[in-house]
Amino acid sequence: MQPILAKGAQIPGGEMAKVEKGTAKEVAAVAGQEVLYPVKAGEAGAYKPKAVLKTVTAPVKQGQTVGSIKIVGPNGKSDEFLRPIDEQKAGGVLVAKEEVEEAGWIRLAFRSFFGFIGGIFGSLGDLIKGLFS
Repeated sequence: MQPILAKGAQIPGGEMAKVEKGTAKEVAAVAGQEVLYPVKAGEAGAYKPKAVLKTVTAPVKQGQTVGSIKIVGPNGKSDEFLRPIDEQKAGGVLVAKEEVEEAGWIRLAFRSFFGFIGGIFGSLGDLIKGLFS
């Protein structure tokens, strides 16, 4: 068993999990515990952690699960000798680094309104760009 990721570390490309209905739209995701993985002697550097994030709904508590960690081997895949349940246990979980409170209805209404306006202008821009392509 070799250490692949330290407790509290972030995975490149999987630093932030999406939050719905929160005061923040994202929360930092960190390893909930040290990740150990069975590797062949001398191949420890070939195994890399990969973040599998999920969208969570506010309120989010510090330490709440926001995803899982999958270990990818030298061939870009998980090892064949691990059963799916063992693969989940070997990887570990990603947890929220800080709390995110639930947003009030006014903030959510403004986000929806500005998202709608942004969508209209984005579509209009794509239409104009398409005319000249």
